[in-house]
Amino acid sequence: MKAIAETILNHLDTCPIPSSNSKWRYAYELVLGAAVSLISAEKYFVGTSHYHQKEPYDYLLSALPKLVRKAHQEAADKPIDLYHEGLEIWTAGYFFNSGVIRIACAYEYAIHTACGDDPYDNLDFKEASIYLRSIKQEFPPEIVNHLAAFESVTGRDKLHQQVDQLVGRLVAEGCPDDEKFYEWLQKNDDEFFRTAFYYVWCDYNWFKHRPMGYPAGNHPRKAHHVQFALAARAYCALCDFYSWCYRLP
Repeated sequence: MKAIAETILNHLDTCPIPSSNSKWRYAYELVLGAAVSLISAEKYFVGTSHYHQKEPYDYLLSALPKLVRKAHQEAADKPIDLYHEGLEIWTAGYFFNSGVIRIACAYEYAIHTACGDDPYDNLDFKEASIYLRSIKQEFPPEIVNHLAAFESVTGRDKLHQQVDQLVGRLVAEGCPDDEKFYEWLQKNDDEFFRTAFYYVWCDYNWFKHRPMGYPAGNHPRKAHHVQFALAARAYCALCDFYSWCYRLP
């Protein structure tokens, strides 16, 4: 997983840094925040199933307030230790979810800013994609994939099904051990990108929805390393897209 954290940092290094009064400042802050959040989760890399890693959800939920208070008391005048013993898994999930939400928000901010709109407006992905195609006739291959994915964001129920099907098929092709999972999926780059993109939007776009749940049984989408790999791929694609939008006239 350390290789993934390094990949995230390397992609962040490629992103143009705007001036403090630039219209791109808000999008960039989200790009930066997403990197920090994902890397903060990396040590205990987990996704939405993190509550079930060590203890049943109900037990951990009831224990959290006491653990937070204990961590605060032991911190004294220093910032609270979010990785206090007993809080590590919850904290990793907190940062992971924060990172994925920021990935989704940064995409929206980048599109709005490139289109000259208020980033707080509601976004029509298909219209924005068509507009971006109209102002730039030739795209790098990865941007073509982005725009095609934006145009196909039509409904969360449908996206859930697509994510489940794509993840299931990719893993069925021959999944190696967890540590090599991300690198292996990169070999299926176009589909892996589309799956990662849909993963971000179907569960986490903005703060509007709670996750709709995962397939029954042992579907690979439940696995925390799968979730982290999807989030990391979506982040790397975000950096490419943000940088491309930033350089538009």
